[in-house]
Amino acid sequence: TDADVEALRAAGITHVVTAAEELQATTARLLDGRMPYLLNGVKDDGLMKPTWWFAKTVDFARDALADPKAKVYLHCWSGKNRGPCSAYAVLRALGYSPADAERSIRDARPKVILLYRQDADEALQRMGVS
Repeated sequence: TDADVEALRAAGITHVVTAAEELQATTARLLDGRMPYLLNGVKDDGLMKPTWWFAKTVDFARDALADPKAKVYLHCWSGKNRGPCSAYAVLRALGYSPADAERSIRDARPKVILLYRQDADEALQRMGVS
């Protein structure tokens, strides 16, 4: 909702990544002209997530975080798999170890599952980031 967007802005969020296929239209409608966003949604279907999916999010986040004042919000529908795995990939690309990236995410959101963590690790390796 508009109130959610204002809450993100109040928290200092400057960029948004939508990892949920089912939320792309809503994200575009709410954020268009208000802040930069990436529509990179996929289904939470338990199937392997491809390298290009992680690369798109990592590239967007790296570009955004070139500004030290930037804060990127990565989300999906329930906050258990796609959004947290996207965040995991970004943290790893920023130099976090696998354990530190996972710990940071679990500290912030204990209910995560990280179903696509192995896919992220493999994608990062293919990207030459690991």
